[in-house]
Amino acid sequence: MCQCGCERVRIGEDISEKLDYTPGVFTVERHIRGKWVCQNCETLIQAPVPAHVIDKGIPTTGLLASVLINQYADHLPLYRQEQIFARAGLAIPRSTLGAWVGMCGVQLQPLVDALHQEIPPGCTARRRDAGAYTEFLAMLLHDEIARRDTKKLGVRLARVGFAMGKTLETFNFDLVPKLNRTYIHDLATGRYIDEKVLRRYIDEKVCVLLVGGTGVGKSHLAQALGHCAARQGRDVMFISQTDLLKKLHAARATGLHERKFQQFVRVPLLIIDDFAVKPLHPPHDEDFHDLIAARYERAASIVT
Repeated sequence: MCQCGCERVRIGEDISEKLDYTPGVFTVERHIRGKWVCQNCETLIQAPVPAHVIDKGIPTTGLLASVLINQYADHLPLYRQEQIFARAGLAIPRSTLGAWVGMCGVQLQPLVDALHQEIPPGCTARRRDAGAYTEFLAMLLHDEIARRDTKKLGVRLARVGFAMGKTLETFNFDLVPKLNRTYIHDLATGRYIDEKVLRRYIDEKVCVLLVGGTGVGKSHLAQALGHCAARQGRDVMFISQTDLLKKLHAARATGLHERKFQQFVRVPLLIIDDFAVKPLHPPHDEDFHDLIAARYERAASIVT
């Protein structure tokens, strides 16, 4: 009731949430298995005992997993776990905890054997050849870094959308005898920077213009140079002039022109294919001019 004498009506509620943690809470699982007997033939049946990691033991799989994780993942020795459990009100001797760990090891042995079968044979051979464990660990780390770099390259190339097989290794220079191979390989290798591919013109923010007749491989070369840049960890964008201007025009219609424009400006290597294949009309010509001007001496570009 309100102080004025009227009855109050609920119009809503406010809900707030807070994070809490209850450490060391033990619970007891009770399994009840009924017994059934036939009054005629006196046949007795009962539900089977559920499978446990430790037969006739009191720990559940959750408690055993907690002990193993505390010891091997969180580096808590058994005597510290004994103290933690004692504070929670349950005294479990470290000898008992050690027995649990040993029994879990026996139960996990089939999984270990299965994992050994999945390990590549070359890895076992490299372990024998490595000698010290530190050398073997260095090999594993090197392989993992190489695997991650390969995965990143695959994701980067998939995002760029290069055509399959458009690399320098697959380009037939014999079909274009007038093409300056030395200059192309210079762009691809970066002779002034040791052991770096395609770094010179990118670092110098140079614009590369590939000019030639139809079918001579301009798009192939542009994608090949972009592929080399992607191998070096560079973000690359490959897009035709028509699609680029369409995206800018669509962004202007939705009020996102500046955001889309800056996306094209910031990419380290922008490859614009099929320039001037179609005539430029306002405001497309202004957009293209502004983009090239904004990237001038700030980022590298390839135009075919």
